[in-house]
Amino acid sequence: MLSLRSTMDSRLGRGYSVDGGGQHWVLHRADDDRDGIETELRVQVTLGDAEVVPVPEIVQRDTGASRYYLARRVAGTVLRTDIELDAVPVHLRKALGYQFIDSLTSVHGVDLDATGLDRLCADEASLEVHLAQVHESLERAGITARPDLRELFDSLAATIPKSGRSVLRHGDYQLRNVVWQLADAVRVSAVLDWRHATVGDPFVDLGVAQVFWSGLHGVSNRLFGCPSAHRGYPSFDQLIERYSERSGLRTGSTEMSWYYAFGFLVVAARICGSGRPSPPSGTVGHAGVEAVITPLVTRGIAAIEGNILSTASCR
Repeated sequence: MLSLRSTMDSRLGRGYSVDGGGQHWVLHRADDDRDGIETELRVQVTLGDAEVVPVPEIVQRDTGASRYYLARRVAGTVLRTDIELDAVPVHLRKALGYQFIDSLTSVHGVDLDATGLDRLCADEASLEVHLAQVHESLERAGITARPDLRELFDSLAATIPKSGRSVLRHGDYQLRNVVWQLADAVRVSAVLDWRHATVGDPFVDLGVAQVFWSGLHGVSNRLFGCPSAHRGYPSFDQLIERYSERSGLRTGSTEMSWYYAFGFLVVAARICGSGRPSPPSGTVGHAGVEAVITPLVTRGIAAIEGNILSTASCR
């Protein structure tokens, strides 16, 4: 006998937990044409076959009229809130941080030609295109008239860096999209939520990851935990240094300031809950949105000016 329970997951349309006969699955059903279900399916099936990055196993799918997929539920822990981050044993936190960034390095190291993922997008997601998408998303939310937001957009548009190497880009890399094993040692069991995946500049993933790892430090919100606010987790500077060593890509502070600022803008668009990127699980009222958007924009402006205080960590 099967049991079906809504997970209230707004990541990708309607989400359900399905259980029966000792088996456990997750069912995702798309609600509209912009949900990214085809992208998520293609990436997860390809990576599952390549066995380079751990992803949930897709057991059934339909990209036709029904537009859904069924995946085996990955056992483990997902770290979403500060309470959950604080529950991780202190002696495991450093290893968790390094495995978090090592997993992203593996994503960026996927052989695009060998896997066929070089054809993931008809047009590579350039920084100009991505910036325009975020502007459109915020415009639909009705907040682009803010002077501080216009200042951030203008600064970003005027200083777009020249993209280098193109990689498989996750699009929403943060702790809540990683399943962990945290028994005696730390291990990544799966990387989730590939609906924003594309081929493009790898540093965009680092910019978004920085916001969730340390950039929200001190910002009151109910949706996202901030590892840098807790003792024992590496600083984001340490994660960047490790990423640079493992990937061979230069990630100096001058090069990263634009991506950090852009990361704040991407997250602002997500929290507004309109278009691409789509909102996280949970809801925030108008007052709550304003309370988070304002410091994000302020920190974005500071970031593009080279003032990245938020990469520090609690020791």
